[in-house]
Amino acid sequence: MRKGGCLAVRQIEGRHTYDTLGRVLESINTEFGISDKTCFVVTDSGANFLKAFQHFSMEESEDYTLPTDPEETGEGNAGDDTEDEMVFEEIDHLMDPSSDADTDEQSAYKLPSHRKCACHLLNLVATVDARNIQGITKRTSVQTFAKLMGLWNKQNRSTTAAGTIRQTLGSLLVTPGETRWNSTYEAVRKVHAVLSDPDLEAKFDKLCDELIS
Repeated sequence: MRKGGCLAVRQIEGRHTYDTLGRVLESINTEFGISDKTCFVVTDSGANFLKAFQHFSMEESEDYTLPTDPEETGEGNAGDDTEDEMVFEEIDHLMDPSSDADTDEQSAYKLPSHRKCACHLLNLVATVDARNIQGITKRTSVQTFAKLMGLWNKQNRSTTAAGTIRQTLGSLLVTPGETRWNSTYEAVRKVHAVLSDPDLEAKFDKLCDELIS
């Protein structure tokens, strides 16, 4: 049975650079004695996380290697000698004077393999990639979200506006936030639920006229 739990919460002071994240993540794994037991770590697609695992991630254990396509690896062809397969390695670092420093840096911390959070990727598709849509869909989206953002900002910045919204609709609106990946979806779903109620729809339109000028 799959179970979840919170191992640790750490406050990171200063800049959240990749080496700082590597140090903190390794210290947590070491503290709980799971450095050799963790299959992989799932994070968002932030550049600092990606760089941390690019520099400090250890190779996956053979027990946790993802299955590959036999046609791509050649394992599906009888008689292939896998020991004679050609292996390519980058040697650019050998000509780089700072390669020794990079090696020391990369060996400073040891992290498990990395996986990008699927929820975060889908959220990026919905909030970032969707902005690239052209035509009438884009114009409608821009106009709609401009009005909604004005209403959300009013609720967050004014206690008077928040009280008016609560009194008119019976509850506050859900407002999106950058650090809550599904918050935009939840915010739009709340508005959709309000507009699906004929009584609340008229009140919502009046609310927009009063608060957004």
